[in-house]
Amino acid sequence: MLLRLGLARWGKCLLKCSFTPVSSHFLLTLLFSSGSAVQQTSDTIVRGNEEVLLRCFQEKTTFSYMYWYKQEGKKDPQLQLVAFSVEGFGGSDIIQKEFEGRFESRGMNGYVFNLTLKEAKPSDAGTYFCAKQDNTVSQLHRKPDTNPFIREYT
Repeated sequence: MLLRLGLARWGKCLLKCSFTPVSSHFLLTLLFSSGSAVQQTSDTIVRGNEEVLLRCFQEKTTFSYMYWYKQEGKKDPQLQLVAFSVEGFGGSDIIQKEFEGRFESRGMNGYVFNLTLKEAKPSDAGTYFCAKQDNTVSQLHRKPDTNPFIREYT
């Protein structure tokens, strides 16, 4: 089983990674914003059961909060928080319980928040989004919304 990673441009401030079964292969498409919000590495091929590194890098911004979400389903999509990290608090990250053991991260390092899928499997099918949030004085440190509002732009 192979995983193919491809790149395209999409949306603003998000990185979108999608596992789609294609016979004995899985297509992992990474989509990122134009205009310098988030940077992504080039295409790569990964064998099934191998590690997959999902990279998320802020360019021209210095936001302190970064998140990884997984979206499942096409008809009634559900968005789940996978992990989040806050810069300035030891680069710590929090992997949500349902993803512990499958995903890992070292937290934010500068303005990079990478997420590692330890062994890619069909059950990892979905769309993965990396997002960032500005830190202002009025914001309190709290756990991000696990069911955020989803809006599609065309």
